[in-house]
Amino acid sequence: MGEKVPVTGFWHPSDLEAGVMGFVAAWRSAGSVSTWSGHYRVDRGTMTLTWILTEPARTCDEWQSTRIGHDAFGRLALDDAHEGGAEVPSDRTRR
Repeated sequence: MGEKVPVTGFWHPSDLEAGVMGFVAAWRSAGSVSTWSGHYRVDRGTMTLTWILTEPARTCDEWQSTRIGHDAFGRLALDDAHEGGAEVPSDRTRR
């Protein structure tokens, strides 16, 4: 499993179809920072987020140390995650 890092974020619900949210993680081992920003659909339990990963700049061109991408997340039942081979955190217990 990857590095565990602290995450700080914000969620702002909306009367519209999707609320907005964002969070940031600092990757100590790489000296980099990632941010995610996008929409959360309560009715579907999905998040669509754009991310930016910024590493220390090794040249004058700071864009060479920046990567941009897109993630989509959805809910997965604990039983489905376990059967699909996904690792289930040890602090979760089945009821």
